[in-house]
Amino acid sequence: MTALTVFAAAMIAPAFSFAVVNPDQKISESLDCDEPVSVMISQELNAVGNSKASGDDYELPFIPNETDHVWDDGRVTKQPTCTKPGVITYTCKINSKHTYTEEIPATGHTLSDPVEEDEIAPTCDVEGGKDEVVFCSVCGAEISRNHITIPALGHNWGEWVRTKEPTETQPGEEKRTCGNDLSHTETREVPPLGPLEVRLSFFDDEIIIIVPNGAKPDNAEFDVKKIVPPPEEVVGKVNNQMGASTGVIAYYEIRLIADDSSSVIYLDGEITVKVKMPERLVGSKYVRNLQQDESGKLIEMNSWWEGEYLCYNTDWLEIYN
Repeated sequence: MTALTVFAAAMIAPAFSFAVVNPDQKISESLDCDEPVSVMISQELNAVGNSKASGDDYELPFIPNETDHVWDDGRVTKQPTCTKPGVITYTCKINSKHTYTEEIPATGHTLSDPVEEDEIAPTCDVEGGKDEVVFCSVCGAEISRNHITIPALGHNWGEWVRTKEPTETQPGEEKRTCGNDLSHTETREVPPLGPLEVRLSFFDDEIIIIVPNGAKPDNAEFDVKKIVPPPEEVVGKVNNQMGASTGVIAYYEIRLIADDSSSVIYLDGEITVKVKMPERLVGSKYVRNLQQDESGKLIEMNSWWEGEYLCYNTDWLEIYN
């Protein structure tokens, strides 16, 4: 046998129970936290043996074990999550079979920075939008979603561009395009040009010249001179062609002065000239218009009255530089 001896056979059984354990055995493996026991360690057993040998009485010592547990600091046996609690388990230091648990509160969500989702770009006339979403950075759960409205852009119109030139009688067209969306366009009508009317006034006289639109060069301007008294050569031509008794009421030179190097330019097409006449002559059937042709010959023009204006048409007009 080992150095530890049980004396149950040689001794009168005590009124209490006891257990003798191997000193090398862990106490926590031998003790029961729920039932008191007596434990004698090796030096106490030796003392009993010595006392018995000398004939002295000896009361066996014992170490009672209380019912209270001695708990450790516990260990986490189930980690808590954002929404679910965890578990911490405590173990008795005297008997590892004895444990109890406590709940660890859920940690709650950890908010991430907002991110944008489901963006719809606005157009010129329709608003857009997007969702601003916050997720949990730990578990990825959606915490909040806020919809943000993006206002419509409105049109960003460019310059009007001529797509169809107007004529004297037909309208033209202009078009402009939105810079935000090239499919958005607008068109507008350009009024017909109509004839060009140039009104020239000097003293009590007035002349209105109407020419087809576009017939007059941009670099030229009308110049009208009234020559008083009329040139003798003109009066002579009138007398020779129309009769000696024919008088020259007024003589006008109508020219189109150009600023380039051209010498003589002709306006082709129907040109209307309206000359304001003195009141005493208005409506007279004897008042006529004469115009010199290219050869210098006087041509009687087909004329009519419009109020106080004596009017006639010609199909050409000289332009001088």
